[in-house]
Amino acid sequence: MSITQCFVFILLQIPGFSLIENKVTAFQETSGVRRAIVSISVKDCESNNYVININGDKAINSASTMKLISTATALEILGQNFTYSTELSYSGKIINNELNGNLYMSSNGDPSFGSSRWGSSHQKVLAEVMSSVKSVGINKVSGSIILMNTKFEDFDVSDTWAWNDLGNYYGATPYLFNFNENKFSVYFSAGGSVDEPASIISMNPQSDYWNIINKVTTGPAGSGDNVYIYSTPLSNTILMKGTIPLRSKNFSVRGSIPNPPLVFGELLKEELAKNGISVEGKVLLQSYQSAQLNMLYKASSKSLTELLKSCNYSSINLLADAFVKQVGYKLSGSYTYESGIIETKNFWKNRGVNVDALNMKDGSGLSPSGTITANVMCDILGEMKRSSLFETFTATIPQLGISGTVSRIGDGRNENMFVKSGSIDATRAYAGYFKTSTGKWMTFMIGVNRYDSDSSRKVNAFLREILVDLSKL
Repeated sequence: MSITQCFVFILLQIPGFSLIENKVTAFQETSGVRRAIVSISVKDCESNNYVININGDKAINSASTMKLISTATALEILGQNFTYSTELSYSGKIINNELNGNLYMSSNGDPSFGSSRWGSSHQKVLAEVMSSVKSVGINKVSGSIILMNTKFEDFDVSDTWAWNDLGNYYGATPYLFNFNENKFSVYFSAGGSVDEPASIISMNPQSDYWNIINKVTTGPAGSGDNVYIYSTPLSNTILMKGTIPLRSKNFSVRGSIPNPPLVFGELLKEELAKNGISVEGKVLLQSYQSAQLNMLYKASSKSLTELLKSCNYSSINLLADAFVKQVGYKLSGSYTYESGIIETKNFWKNRGVNVDALNMKDGSGLSPSGTITANVMCDILGEMKRSSLFETFTATIPQLGISGTVSRIGDGRNENMFVKSGSIDATRAYAGYFKTSTGKWMTFMIGVNRYDSDSSRKVNAFLREILVDLSKL
């Protein structure tokens, strides 16, 4: 027996590992789970050996644990100090307070521009852009407002997302120009009784070009948000269906903006008009320009590290998908899911990871057909442990009992366990790192895939129990 084999044999004799293996094996045979896949891998980052491996080579839905791979890849390729920027420029000359040219808005894909999550808003950035135009004495624009870097190919979504996800805020897809996290809020007022129509009070932001079809009705008191919003990129039609609770007033539901660059351009034109600055031309989308530009305004994002932390702590799909597309944009010049996924897989393949079982469909894990094996997750996270940016990376991952979506798991604070949760229909998963009491770093993934619909509470309780068990090793 080799030294490595001896080490693994001894490690597997530790009661904690054996106890966890027994629990997982027994849980697989319980009612509501027998037809599911219960998968767990735990890998020692130093020896590179799996110390627990039950169904670790079986493909399961990643859900939001996929964000760990997206954020790790972005950190490695873009660098921790990378920042996005959004700019306003103009072409032509200003003569007698009239700009004989166009206004240009451009961005390199900033998903945080105009977001309240970072102390801004779409109203604030519109006011800032308007003020920059006013500051150089412009009160009339003879040309158009042009949104740059918006080729048709950039308006893609993951082909495998569910139709009822696309129009909702968590299904907002990133483009090279984004604002307000590409979402809008619609405010409803319930009818006087159950099944009566619910009326729309207001929407913010809103486009005059949207065709709103409101089929939302009134549900029982306390029934919560059961509204689904349906729309597609480049479409002006937005369908709203479902129910809001009886006696609700000003009930807020969030949807995804179908065409963020065009909507922002329209809002900017309105903002300029309100402040006495007329624009004779239209709002246009354009992928290139040949004129010399003069910059008027520039907004820079927070550092990539801060954005990664928000992504993993709050599980923001838009950010994770933006990171994957940005990786593709940097390495191949194409801002699409396909290019980002190809470059992500190539990156880890070149680092020695067998990525055949990494079936990415997006960067967020929203796709119900995006799968991974627990072994591959551990392999990638284990390779990330060897990165000089490992400590930076773990600082972006929630800690058990302390932060993010795992803040209420366990019986106290655990500063040595970093966990990303994931949940979509019939799938629940956790992945990340923990340090044992002897100082060894382990990476892990545990998930239950395709369990019976009435077993959700049971699955959640089991997975939380396993997380606590791991944290005490």
